[in-house]
Amino acid sequence: MTGLYLTECYWPAGGFPELAAATDRLRAATGSTSVGRGATGFLGSLLVPTDEVVFCLFRAQNPAAVTAVSERAGVGLDRVVACRGMAGASTGWQGAARPAGITAADR
Repeated sequence: MTGLYLTECYWPAGGFPELAAATDRLRAATGSTSVGRGATGFLGSLLVPTDEVVFCLFRAQNPAAVTAVSERAGVGLDRVVACRGMAGASTGWQGAARPAGITAADR
């Protein structure tokens, strides 16, 4: 069964152009953003420039699969953690767009 995983990547003085290039490499390393049974999918990233950090969201079988994709893409990561998805009200994704690849089961 697949789950959601968040990676944290130290991004010293990295800007948006570098993140866009890394995002392209992560998408290529996963083959697509859609995830089938057993596949690893890259769902998106967030840059926090004041903290010099990038967070990336994946759907994968396990943390090792996320690490393998990151290594293939040449994107270093400092940690991988399992996570649950929620945006908007506590009842789920109300009031906010559900990111692609996130399902109601991820709440």
